[in-house]
Amino acid sequence: MATQTLALTRLAASAWGCSVRRAKELYTKVIRSVLAYGASAWHKVADTKKGPALSLTTVQNSCLRTVTGAYKATPQCYLETEAAVPPLDLYLSARAASFEIPTETTGKLQLLRGACIKAAEIINRERSARRRRQRRPQGATSETPVTLWPSDAQLASAKQWLGGQTVEKALKEKWEQRWFHAVTPTRGRRELAAESPPDCGACHRYDDMLKHEASVLMQACTGRIGLRSFLFTCRVPDVPTPLCNCGEGRETAEHLILYCKDFKESREHLATQLAPNSLRTRRDLAALTTKKDTARLIVKWLLRTGRLPLYKRAMEVGGPPEHVNLFRP
Repeated sequence: MATQTLALTRLAASAWGCSVRRAKELYTKVIRSVLAYGASAWHKVADTKKGPALSLTTVQNSCLRTVTGAYKATPQCYLETEAAVPPLDLYLSARAASFEIPTETTGKLQLLRGACIKAAEIINRERSARRRRQRRPQGATSETPVTLWPSDAQLASAKQWLGGQTVEKALKEKWEQRWFHAVTPTRGRRELAAESPPDCGACHRYDDMLKHEASVLMQACTGRIGLRSFLFTCRVPDVPTPLCNCGEGRETAEHLILYCKDFKESREHLATQLAPNSLRTRRDLAALTTKKDTARLIVKWLLRTGRLPLYKRAMEVGGPPEHVNLFRP
């Protein structure tokens, strides 16, 4: 697994590499397929993270940070929402449920039970023969007979997890429930990502962006971006204050785009480009960042402010030619 994860980091980073869509495709089709291999045998259908799913979730989070260009401090629920990738334990439960239900409806459950009975008989017969050869002393504790049986409890858990719905609907419903529970009003008040519940088409707004542009959009929406407010919270030594140069508030992406007086003229030009869409309130900004065309205009404006020096070199290069960049859609 470490090899696949390392390969992903070699193909994409926050300021260069393949697009978000290609990186996500690489993760879901290659790495996640490896993570979920045989999930019907080792994963228990449940709503909580338990067992191997708990440790494998760390792998998914690391890969999603690479895909989206997000910082490590970005909450897991925002990573999954922006990348349109469901929580791994819910995905594994969906895979296991999609295996358990057909075994009953197609009659294969009886075949599995018959095979398990025969396998248990063979194992117990061999164990009895081995005990006779070893001539165990009389009165020795006998071994418990082996019993192999398809888990009826797993089948019952799968039915309960689905609740009479299809696998896709059950997965989406439980994902939304978990998202609403994680994004409380007090926590999500400062993040634009908190405005949008899970949506499988959410990552399409990154399609036409270069990787550094997509990274900035992701960071701006989640509030974990290389501006003073976030850097001061992370106790970066060179950032003594979270305030913006204008002195009117904390330096965040929302402050620069909506309120900073240092960029008043350029902001008016941005509003002209976004017309007839309005850019006056936080709600307007949240709506515009969900649309592909307007989101890219906002990101380019934010990069031109010079407040994100990390992407200065990426802006100068501007990305390779289309015929050379094989990873762009």
